[in-house]
Amino acid sequence: RFRSSAGTLADYLVSSRPIGFKGQECVLVMSTVITPLKEVQRTLRESEEKYRNILETMEEGYYEADLKGNMTFFNESLCRMHGYARDEMMHITYQNYTPHQEAERIYRIFNEVYRTGVPAKAVDYQVTRKDGSMVTLETSVSLRRNASGEPIGFRGISRDRTQQRKAEKALSESEEKYRNILETMEEGFWEVDLAGNFTFFNEPLCRMLGYPRDELMGMNNKSFSSP
Repeated sequence: RFRSSAGTLADYLVSSRPIGFKGQECVLVMSTVITPLKEVQRTLRESEEKYRNILETMEEGYYEADLKGNMTFFNESLCRMHGYARDEMMHITYQNYTPHQEAERIYRIFNEVYRTGVPAKAVDYQVTRKDGSMVTLETSVSLRRNASGEPIGFRGISRDRTQQRKAEKALSESEEKYRNILETMEEGFWEVDLAGNFTFFNEPLCRMLGYPRDELMGMNNKSFSSP
């Protein structure tokens, strides 16, 4: 960096080599102003640092893989989800951490993305962590292309949905349990809105009133009771 007479700093690229001139040893020095290039480099470094910080602090896992499915780039969150250290995760393939049937399904999904170029979103799949425990991840997959537009790999975002899926399963089982109770008891159970229209009921109520379910839904008490 050199300071001009005006006091401003400028970046130069300087090279030199020895030469002979009129029987004397001299040095040929060449310099080029590269201030605009250095500014671009600084901006690029700041941009890379910004997005690197985002990738490393977000909860979601980000990954990039080659066309064979080998991991080539990922953030720390993805390592935590899979339970592997960064050096172990590098170049690992989905076949190493998914059960056989899941691996076949994931292959079909990635192959479809490669063939059509259309991203796949909210794909659930089971992952075996390094410690042997199972987790459910939800991932997106899109195609990576080079400057010529040729496919070179895949990228996507993964989220750990293990606890959410467990809660959804527990809720579904609970709903099924109480639905069975309602449908097998002798008494009729019903719910109506403030206008008196049926919004929910069980099968015994249908039998009591003699209406099929589709007719009884939305029916008002005025339709089957005397004034």
